[in-house]
Amino acid sequence: MKKEAIGSQSVFNFLIKDKYYKLLKLFFDNPNSKFYVNQVKELTGISPRMVVEELKNLEKQKILTSEKLANALFYTLNKNSITKKIEVIFK
Repeated sequence: MKKEAIGSQSVFNFLIKDKYYKLLKLFFDNPNSKFYVNQVKELTGISPRMVVEELKNLEKQKILTSEKLANALFYTLNKNSITKKIEVIFK
């Protein structure tokens, strides 16, 4: 139990950065949508390099998942227990 609390705290600290808020808001506002990097860049105003880096970080944290379709990598919200806890921030 204590280990999960520590993990949850580190995820919270990870999310408080503004760029993460913009990215997560996009995905939580559109939980069933898939976005590719250029879409995320256009919808959030974050630079392309930063979008790629932060999407990878969010995927590493298991908040997003990715799927390659044709020549594009699409990201979507991972509907796991962590994202259910985070979702309250965006409601």
